[in-house]
Amino acid sequence: MVIEALRLSGSPRTDRLRVTNDAVLRDCTIHGFRQPIVNERYEQTAWPADALVLDLANPNSDWRAFPQPFQRRARALAAQGQRIFCIGGMDSDNKPTLAANFARAHSVWIEPLGGQLVIRFAEPDGNFEKSPGHLDSLSSPMAFVLFTNAPKAVDAPKRSDQFQLVGATSTNTACVETSFTVRGGRKPNFYARWQLASAIAAPPLLTLDLVPTSKSGEVRVYFRDKPLGGIKATLRTPDEKEKELTPDGEGSLRFTSTQSGQHLLTIAHHREPLAGFHLDRAYEQTSHNAALTWRQ
Repeated sequence: MVIEALRLSGSPRTDRLRVTNDAVLRDCTIHGFRQPIVNERYEQTAWPADALVLDLANPNSDWRAFPQPFQRRARALAAQGQRIFCIGGMDSDNKPTLAANFARAHSVWIEPLGGQLVIRFAEPDGNFEKSPGHLDSLSSPMAFVLFTNAPKAVDAPKRSDQFQLVGATSTNTACVETSFTVRGGRKPNFYARWQLASAIAAPPLLTLDLVPTSKSGEVRVYFRDKPLGGIKATLRTPDEKEKELTPDGEGSLRFTSTQSGQHLLTIAHHREPLAGFHLDRAYEQTSHNAALTWRQ
């Protein structure tokens, strides 16, 4: 047996507070989940808001933060496939808990590449899915761009790690709909919108849509043409940090970001009991996932 020691550095520090991390390896990434923060007297003072992830396949990668999914102490962690399981532990009321699982959700989004718009499929902090590979599990995207506020269909041929939106540039508003293979009795549908930060307010164009309003830092969530509130959204800023947001009763999300670069706003796993068949496979639920990208 050969054991190789790997020294990792750059993990964020917390001054004058004691923080311990539980770590688990999933594929080529290390996920670190912080335990409750305690002071010098080992008194619990707070639950960490963030967890950490490090991509071992990228030698230039650094630790990145994402919202903490498990607020438990004295827990055990295990990884299987794409899921990470938190087993047992105590919650904030010191009550025992059962197992819970967490999976970094894949997203479909649109971004500029070499003067054109392309469709990506990946975890926002991971490597792009490729063909041959998981990119082939997406159905052929239905895509359109807006010309003088009228939708025009565009082709979306598959490349090695993307779908290319033929003739679409970053000056266009572009929308895409695709779906993934039925898994666990669910059919995942993906909707993506690219829109300039300076574009005027527009109506919803997708089943689950994230639509910028005329106000800076405000996006409205629509599901089947009606505002949708109370659902969790995640904003990923150019510094690769993530923040959870929740729309109000009118479906409005509000945030502040002064950073320059690409922003990605996503909603994952909004489910409805809509059954059917997809490629001869039955499903009992439909899972809706949406993404909005822009640069400012």
